[in-house]
Amino acid sequence: MLIVGFGIAIADYDTHASQWVENIAVRSNGKILVTLINTPQVWQIDPASHIAELVHVFPHAISALGITEYEHDVFAVVSNTSSRKLRLNANAAN
Repeated sequence: MLIVGFGIAIADYDTHASQWVENIAVRSNGKILVTLINTPQVWQIDPASHIAELVHVFPHAISALGITEYEHDVFAVVSNTSSRKLRLNANAAN
């Protein structure tokens, strides 16, 4: 479980490790997507509830880097080894 703060780090209370945010993108529903520099993951954060949800993991990568929306709820995400199209359904809970 990630606990979201207003600094540059978020705390992972399952592993007691700090997670460092590299880049963010705001979805049209107001939820925030973040890439993490010290782990190859993309998380979605609901700023209203402060709940974070794992959206994607890059296999065989060290970090997740840039993220940008290029169509409605379709994001280009780059890791240190590859890039990926991340399609999120605006009508679903995510």
